[in-house]
Amino acid sequence: ANLIFQYLKAKPMMSGRGPAGRKLEGQWGAQQAGISFMDCFPNKFIAISDVKKELKRLNTNRKKLTSKLNSATKSLLSTRASEDRLRDKLSLLIAKEGKIRETQSNIKGSISKNKARVSRVKKIKDELSESD
Repeated sequence: ANLIFQYLKAKPMMSGRGPAGRKLEGQWGAQQAGISFMDCFPNKFIAISDVKKELKRLNTNRKKLTSKLNSATKSLLSTRASEDRLRDKLSLLIAKEGKIRETQSNIKGSISKNKARVSRVKKIKDELSESD
């Protein structure tokens, strides 16, 4: 698996020696350096075994990443559902607040009218008391 990794991951401007012992100084990678897959793996059975191991590892990693993606997607959907529920609750609370403020305003108006009536009744009472 290590040789496959070296072959697949040969990077630009590598230095040192490649898997087949060829000097890679200033080369653009294994294929550009003229290193074939079979140069890296002279024994075909070892190569097939290494390829199978690498494929199994890649499939395992893909499954793990797919599982993480599914989990993240479920989490996102759950968060969106919670957000929608909270927005609905907030809308209801804002509507209730509007009704409460309207009621509060009506009560303040009633209190003000009541104070004005009390004041007028006191004036009338005082005038009646003075006239006696």
